[in-house]
Amino acid sequence: MTRYIVRRVLQAVPVLLFISIVVYGLIIVSPVDPMAIYED
Repeated sequence: MTRYIVRRVLQAVPVLLFISIVVYGLIIVSPVDPMAIYED
């Protein structure tokens, strides 16, 4: 069971990295400034 958990965690690392890169890219490409939404 420990090997299964370790294997799943190691598989999740590249997926989370890929998702982070995609979201960062979408934020950079978007025409709206993300911080302008939170300014009063």
